[in-house]
Amino acid sequence: MRRRKNRKLKVVFVLIAIVLIIGIFSTIFALLTATNSKIIANIKINNLPVSGLNISEAETKFESIIEGIMDDEIVLKHGDIEKTFTLKGMELKTNINEKIYEACNIGRNDSIITNNYKVLSVWINGENLEIGLNFNEEIMQSILSNLDENWEGKFVDNSYYIEGEKLIIVRGKEGIVMDTERFKEKN
Repeated sequence: MRRRKNRKLKVVFVLIAIVLIIGIFSTIFALLTATNSKIIANIKINNLPVSGLNISEAETKFESIIEGIMDDEIVLKHGDIEKTFTLKGMELKTNINEKIYEACNIGRNDSIITNNYKVLSVWINGENLEIGLNFNEEIMQSILSNLDENWEGKFVDNSYYIEGEKLIIVRGKEGIVMDTERFKEKN
């Protein structure tokens, strides 16, 4: 009888020891992650690695990339007519600072268990955060609406005007129309 009690006590003590060891290692792991100011391993923003960078290093990296593409020309062409513009001219805005902050906080803002699980999950599977791009809607609409003004075969809508007491209706014509919504989605 005593041997059974001793075995049960040993099993209980071993289980308690295992739980304590896991708890201690989990706490140490969480503290090391929480006190480190660098982005954890295997995180990307728009498929560009940012692991091991702190907030200011990541901001510098993306600012130089964005500045590099702001003056790149975008050419829209139809037949012989070309329209050229830049992202800077369309007043491109990004949420890169928000995404960098989000990347820095992965594994640092929930309970110890949730944080540890998230860190291990990111180490194994990786995480890619997508940057949102926004253009000044008025400028973009102006560029796109003026784009087809010189196209041959462009669509002309029916219209009317009043001259004195006469209503004059002008017949439109079939033609090509630019799908501005699709263009906005692609860019």
